[in-house]
Amino acid sequence: MNSNSDSSRKNEELSWLEQLQRNSWEPEVLISGIILAFLFAFPSRVYEFAAFLIQEVGVGSMLSWLVLIYLTAIISVFKIFFVVHLGLRFMWAGLLGLSYAFPKGVIQEKLFKSGQGYDYQSPDAMVLRLERICSSTFAFPVSLSIIFLVITFYLGLLVAIYLWLSLTFLQVYLFFMITLILFALLMLSKKKTKFKSWYATSIVSSISAIYQSNLGKWYSIGYIVLIFMLAAPIIVTDVRDFTLFFNERNMLNHEVEWPAKNLYF
Repeated sequence: MNSNSDSSRKNEELSWLEQLQRNSWEPEVLISGIILAFLFAFPSRVYEFAAFLIQEVGVGSMLSWLVLIYLTAIISVFKIFFVVHLGLRFMWAGLLGLSYAFPKGVIQEKLFKSGQGYDYQSPDAMVLRLERICSSTFAFPVSLSIIFLVITFYLGLLVAIYLWLSLTFLQVYLFFMITLILFALLMLSKKKTKFKSWYATSIVSSISAIYQSNLGKWYSIGYIVLIFMLAAPIIVTDVRDFTLFFNERNMLNHEVEWPAKNLYF
């Protein structure tokens, strides 16, 4: 009796999961749109926060500049991620309408002779293929968001220690690089440790393993590099002229006037 109830419950859970997977496009589009609305409003706040670190908190200019670059990079990268996702969903919606309007797809006899005899994709196949691409594109930032949250918390802790102990920028930088190198060596080592076993069960590692095993080992790395390359111009634009807040060097000729000429409308 218990086995029958357990099996029926599992079947219900599977059917519920399949229904969610079929309707995943709805929360995907909604979440992407909401997040993008916030992301496009953040850069000015991040810029003000970095200036606040220099002028009010007393953080060094170089450290504040790196904080600005780091936070701006995160925002810009996720902008690209979700813009790409919404663009793919736009194409998906168009193909979905096409599959409804022309369910039979290509009718070879009605084509020009030059276009006959080729294997064209059916509308349903294109919709399903693009659906998988859209879903995988949306799931990818999840692992990155967790990684960025951990790194942001760690960097925030380092900044707090930097202010509390009145350390120099070089000391904080060396400590950060040492911990980063140790973590990289620990993860790259072939020896199976408790930490690596624990990390393998995490969401970040599981998502990365799913992408590597299904799409290829270098797909994730190549995709991240491409996104960062696309985000680079946005990052450069958002951190432009922040050196005006530096208090550790003489101003250049084009920085004498305040505000800078390129800030005028």
